[in-house]
Amino acid sequence: MKQITRFLLASAVLVALSGMSPPQGPARPIGPEYTVVFEVPLGEDGVQYSPLREEQQQWGPMAMAIAPDGSFWVANTYSNNLLHYDARGTRLGTVDLNGQAVGITRLQVTADGVFALDGAAMTPELLHLTPDGRLVQRLPAPAEQESLLANLVSSRASLTLGKTSVQIAVDDHLVGLEVLGRNGRDTYVMVDELKQDRTGTIHIDRVVRQYTPAGRLAGMARFPIGEQAVPVEQALAVGPDGQVYGLLAQAGRVLVARLSFMPRLAPILPEDSFEPVSAPQPTACTVYRSTIASRANAYINNSKYLSGTNTDGACAGRGKPRYLGGAGTYYSVSYDWNGFDSVSGFNGYMSPGTSQAGDINTAASEGCSKGVDCSGFVSRTWGLSEKYGTGTLPGLSTAITWASLKQGDILNKAGVHVVLINTYTSTSSANVWEATTTASYDRVVKRTINPGTYLSGYTAYRYNNLCNP
Repeated sequence: MKQITRFLLASAVLVALSGMSPPQGPARPIGPEYTVVFEVPLGEDGVQYSPLREEQQQWGPMAMAIAPDGSFWVANTYSNNLLHYDARGTRLGTVDLNGQAVGITRLQVTADGVFALDGAAMTPELLHLTPDGRLVQRLPAPAEQESLLANLVSSRASLTLGKTSVQIAVDDHLVGLEVLGRNGRDTYVMVDELKQDRTGTIHIDRVVRQYTPAGRLAGMARFPIGEQAVPVEQALAVGPDGQVYGLLAQAGRVLVARLSFMPRLAPILPEDSFEPVSAPQPTACTVYRSTIASRANAYINNSKYLSGTNTDGACAGRGKPRYLGGAGTYYSVSYDWNGFDSVSGFNGYMSPGTSQAGDINTAASEGCSKGVDCSGFVSRTWGLSEKYGTGTLPGLSTAITWASLKQGDILNKAGVHVVLINTYTSTSSANVWEATTTASYDRVVKRTINPGTYLSGYTAYRYNNLCNP
């Protein structure tokens, strides 16, 4: 069980201030970045994505794992099932998780069975299943189940592989470092590098490095993160054949691909760099960072009894949040597309038993559903008198560098999604508050996100009227 827990925590690593740059010199690509092993059907017979709509992050499968027999498992989280394929892509089975899980975010398959992390549940759990879907037991999720990344310092880190210390460095920001596994001899390490272009937009380069037992860099393979149409938290895995495979959730198809290793990789991140303007002095001191954090935590810590009418009452056009069962006490505030309710407002709407909690259907905004969406949540925490969207929040803010993020700042992608920064250390992963439907959270949550997985195309902003910028 320790091995399972260690995997789900994504192999946290030690950090050192010193580092060694990757090999220099011209790139010598050898063949394509990957070879397609098979294509997974997209739609009701395979993987499904959430609808592509304004002001909501599209999402779909959250994890892929490879069994000891070489078969592939995909956490088809939007449909709440697990898909099982042989090495040629023939479907071997489907495990229906309706009634057993809310949203699977991590996955591992061993000789002992299938282990799926229900990260979106009110109380996250680790489900131990047989390959045919029988529940063996429910286990408490590791206490650090969201700590997927090591704390990284600057653009360098020291990784201990057995008795060898390997120095890992990138040219820009090192924002992800994960030991994927071994091929019996060498070790594969995922390295995520972040750079902002001249407009401040974030770009990601995800590379798998292959290290020998002596710590020598034997090869590199690029995972084309830019081809992902939806974020996949666990997109890479090492097979029993010693090869590295990735799940590519593209706009029109889903591929299981084998990565191609080569001596060098050509750079793909923008050559130009972001040079922010000086932040303007606030025209009025309207909010402190501590107040923003207090308001955000009020959403997270909210506890409210919801009646059967609140959870399942008639509300034409409403999509019921997936974490809600029947009547009972629930934490947080429900996701409601286009919603702008305060915590007290949400609770007040629930108490008479006439309104419904949340709406994950983005086709329209229903008056009978109550809650908050991503930009409504940020608008409330910033103390705005009206709801601003992801397209208009930048008008109240100034673009800033990744390294200067502080509590109360935001990461925003116009027309898609926005998250509020909680804690952030140098170039490490970001702990955020957000109102999101991704992975079936369907409420306001506080979690640690992998920048390489989630933040390509986002921009960091700081509210102009902070009292303590």
